[in-house]
Amino acid sequence: MKYKVVLRESEESFSVSCPGLPGCWSQGKTEEEADLYFESIQIAEKARGDAYHVAVSAYHGMDFLVSWNFGHILNPRVKAVVQQLNTARGISTPLICTPEELMEA
Repeated sequence: MKYKVVLRESEESFSVSCPGLPGCWSQGKTEEEADLYFESIQIAEKARGDAYHVAVSAYHGMDFLVSWNFGHILNPRVKAVVQQLNTARGISTPLICTPEELMEA
């Protein structure tokens, strides 16, 4: 399944919502974190939204980030880079896993 994601910018922060999933939204000052992830991970421009996905979950202190995206989010190199960046900045990193891994945890 694919869902449309809407990113909105205000003077104070950003917000992200998914109109197809009522109640699925987040907001915060995550643009800097997302840009840092994007530049450090070195993924294609079309995958920039993946960096926002990781930044929003870290910014809000989520325990888990569940994904099927093996190319960018679940990639071991990407997970290691995100962990290093977050540790250096004093930010907690959510456990990034597949739905199966979450159910086994």
